[in-house]
This record gives sequence, structure tokens and C-alpha cells, in this order.
Amino acid sequence: MKVSFTTGIAASAVSLLAAGMAGTAFAQDAKPACEAPTEVQGFLTCADVEAAKKEGAVVLYAPAGQAQQLAVLNEFNKLFPEIKAQSVWAQTGALFAKVEQEVNTNNTLVDTLVLSDPTLLNDLQKKEVLAEYVSPALAGYADVNVQSKPKGYWTSWGLVATTVVYNTDTIGENPPKSWKDLAGDERFKGRKASLKNTTSGLQFAQWATLADLYGPEFWTQGIAGLRPVAFDSFTQQFDRLVGGTDMVAINGQISGAMQYTEKGAPLTILYPEDGVPATLEGVGVVKSAPHPQAARLLVDFLLSKQGQETIVKEMHYFSPRTDVAAPANSGAPESVKFLVPDWEKMGDRRKTFEADWQKVLGQ
Repeated sequence: MKVSFTTGIAASAVSLLAAGMAGTAFAQDAKPACEAPTEVQGFLTCADVEAAKKEGAVVLYAPAGQAQQLAVLNEFNKLFPEIKAQSVWAQTGALFAKVEQEVNTNNTLVDTLVLSDPTLLNDLQKKEVLAEYVSPALAGYADVNVQSKPKGYWTSWGLVATTVVYNTDTIGENPPKSWKDLAGDERFKGRKASLKNTTSGLQFAQWATLADLYGPEFWTQGIAGLRPVAFDSFTQQFDRLVGGTDMVAINGQISGAMQYTEKGAPLTILYPEDGVPATLEGVGVVKSAPHPQAARLLVDFLLSKQGQETIVKEMHYFSPRTDVAAPANSGAPESVKFLVPDWEKMGDRRKTFEADWQKVLGQ
């Protein structure tokens, strides 16, 4: 499957990333945190492995589904049974606030942090909340706006995409085929279409890319006219969709929908020709982490080929690495265009997003 990334809809250049594509630019200019990385359990690390084992624990904060997080951490635990890996799940905005509070009160509990909003990761980088740790795994990453500048503060552990998802059994004739098909469709009016709340980094990305593509009226007039509902979790969205309460998920997280289709749920995942909005979930080490070596070791595992294959299998994310295949059951066509925001400019757009979302939800 070929994948193209459009970073910032107004941008003239489009970065292409295809599996096995010749001439792909790698992040080889980033020197690892140590001169001689150690190979352990099939991947390279600059962490002090023995010190990590003595620390005995590592705590991950991430917005991904908790069951899927635990499945990934279970693989890490199999490799390092001396290190008890634990996870805390919440939406990106809530995790950001929790980490800031912990750091500001000198009571840091988190070791390794994942957020789905790179503007918040950049903010934590500027505030020196994130530690600089250039993982040896970065040598395998394509340079497509998937990591911090400079490298080493955070790196994407997966591409999270969202699209239109509907119930095949209840949609009836003429299902939507594009984003523009949603507005004005009487079937979806009156709290029959779902979105995410403003705490979702993926919702922020979808709002920005489609507003850039079609104009802000796409949201404030077209989607607002449907009187949609918003939730914190894709589980809430897809449970309602499968149960017949809703007709369509406008922000239908693809990785979440795949979890349902694999269990036999009659959901259709749409891949519009205009593109599929996506965000990058970035992972980094917290500077005041109580288990710093275990945190580094976990990051190295998550970004390695071995870790990425586990994430693709368990979490259904698309990997930024060029040596890891796309999710097997994504239902994606041969070629997919992902719409990725220009995250360096997104920080100034949050207030507009929040104001637009009040209009969209009729608040």
C-alpha cells in the first residue's frame, strides 16, 4: 500500500512515503544518545539495562485504548519480566494537564509520555518537561514530520487516522462517499452523527485539515447543521453506531473501527479521495521520570521494528517506519493520502478550534 502525506493543506510540497520506496530520507543525522548502543532482546538501546531492571517499573501515559496499550506493554514485559510496565489512559488534553500538575508539584509519576497533539508535545519540550533522548531506533524512521525539532524529545509511535465510519446494515441506499456528502444529509440530522470533544488531538487534526481543504464553513455551517454529538472515546461512538443509536461517526478513528470489524461488527471504513485526516501520537521520556532508564528502554522498544510491528498488530496504527507494513485488515485501498496538519502553526489555532466547536455542537 502506498501512503502519501500532505503536511498543511496550503503547502505546495507533498512528502511521499511508500513501503520500500527508493530514495527515502532517513533520520540518520540524529546521533544516538550513546556512541555504542547495546543490542538487547533484538533491538538497540542506549539505556542502562541493568539499572532499568533494578528500577523495576515503568509508567506509560497514553491516549490509546487501554486494552491495546496493555497488549503492547505485555510484549515488553515478556522481554523484561523484571520491569513492571503500567499504563494510564486518558484523552490527550487530560494527560497534558496531569503531567504539568505532577511536574509543577514535584510529584512526577509518569516515565514515558504519549500525546496525540504535537503542539502540546512541543509545549512540554519548550518547558523542559521532556528529556532529550535520541533513540538508536530513529535510524529507521522516514523524515516526514514525525518527530521533534531537534530530534530526540518526542517521536511518533504511530499514525492515527480518522474518517467517516457507518453501519453497513442501517445506512440504506446511497451511503456517503466523500466528506462533502455528509452536510445536508437528512439521515444524519438530530444527534445521529458523532464527533470527539476538544480534548482529542485527533479531532483537532481533523478540524484543521478539513477546514483548510473546504473552508471553515464546512464545520460551522455544514456539520453544525446536523446537530452532532461529541464523546471522549471511540468506544462510545462505535457502540452507539453498532447499536443503531447513531447513523455515522464523522470522526471515526480507523484503528478503533478495526477493533470492531475484526469482531464481526457491520462497519464500513471510508477512504475519501480528498484525503484522510491524521495525527501523530508522539512518545518521549519525561525529564523528571522516577524510572529514567526503564523509560528510555521502553521508548527504544516502542520505536524499534519489533515494537512497531507489535503496535501495528495490537493498536492498528500505521507505522512511520519504512520497514513495517500497514495494518493487515484496515480495508484501505492501494493508495491512501493522509492529511497531516502543519503542527508548527497549530498552536495558534487552538482558540479558533474551540470556538468553532461550540458552534458545531450548538453550545
